This record gives sequence, structure tokens and C-alpha cells, in this order.
Amino acid sequence: MTEAQKTIAPPAHQKRGRYRQQSLLDAAEALIVERGLEGFAMADVAKRAKAAHGSLYQFFASRTAILVTLHARHMERLKAAVAGASATLKARSAHPLPKVFLDAYLAPLQAFMEANPSYRILRLGMPEDWEGAGQEAALDSGVVTELTDMLAWLAPEAPAATRNLSAQLLLQLVDALFVLNGSDDLKAEAVRLLEMYLGDLTSRYAGGASGEIA
Repeated sequence: MTEAQKTIAPPAHQKRGRYRQQSLLDAAEALIVERGLEGFAMADVAKRAKAAHGSLYQFFASRTAILVTLHARHMERLKAAVAGASATLKARSAHPLPKVFLDAYLAPLQAFMEANPSYRILRLGMPEDWEGAGQEAALDSGVVTELTDMLAWLAPEAPAATRNLSAQLLLQLVDALFVLNGSDDLKAEAVRLLEMYLGDLTSRYAGGASGEIA
């Protein structure tokens, strides 16, 4: 077998490998939700996934490797959620009302949090200098850029710097709301306040609004 043949796995093998890795990550996520970050061992992950203990180490060398990979999966899914919100707004022919804007932005994030329950635990429980911190900073920067563009639907006449500040505010408040997992009443009140804020932003820069993003 040549070196190239050794490094390029057959498609079926790659598919099986991805499936096994995802099943191991799913098992780790369930354990994190049940027991916390320190409440499980590698053997527990293998047992929950119904996998051979030795096969676990083919994918992950340690618990830390599992956590880093799980967090990377979270990051990819969050990027997809934000991109989906942006695409929803860009598909509209006119700028939406603040409530419609927030619904388009918040609904994918709420769905993400429900589908990835360990994300909140990882965000709150991992040290600030761990590998995932850089991933989160990069994602936050990308989200601010997306939101700055999305806010052009609400206030196309607003200066880019103003929209950027508003995007940072939205990100910080929504991130805290979801990560800290506030009550339904608190979330509803926060959304109401955000609607008022976005309504004020729209009214301040309403002149000549066409709803088209430049």
C-alpha cells in the first residue's frame, strides 16, 4: 500500500468514522448535562456510546480533546444559526419591523441552545485561557459583522459605526440571556426592551429608508 493510499480513507470508511465520532460526542454531551464537566471519565463516554473503550482513543486522546472537539462542533452550529438568520432577513423585499428582526435573529439561537444543551455548561465552566476561547472571540467578531449588515434593514440611514455598536449590544445581551438561561418572563421582558431599543434606532434613522442593503 502506498503512502497516499494510507492517508486517503475510502469514502465509506470516512463516513463510518464521522458517524462514530459524532456518536461519541453525543454521548459526552449527555454526560456533561447529567454530571457536569468533571463528572465523567473516558470509559463513561465509551459505555454511553456503546463503543469499545479502545476505539474511543482512536478519536480522542483525552477528556480535554473531547471537550475541545465538542465545543468546535458548537461553534460550527452557531455559525450556521447566525448565517440562517441573516439569510432569512436578506430574503425579504423590505426592511422588517423590530419584532420581526428579533424573531429572525433569536429563533435560530433558541433552537441551537435547545439542541446543544452542553454549550451553556462549557461556556460557563471552562477556564478563560482554554483553546475554545479563541474560537469564541472569532465567532463573536463574525456575529457582530453579520448583525451590523442585518441592521441595515432596520436603519439603512444609520452610520455603520452606530449599527456596529448596536450589533455589539445585541450580541452581549442576547448571549448573556441565553447562556445564563434566564426565566421565560425575563427573556420576554428582555425581548420587549430590545424591541424598544431597535424601534428607537429605526425612528432616529428613518429618512429615505428603502429596505435594501447596500
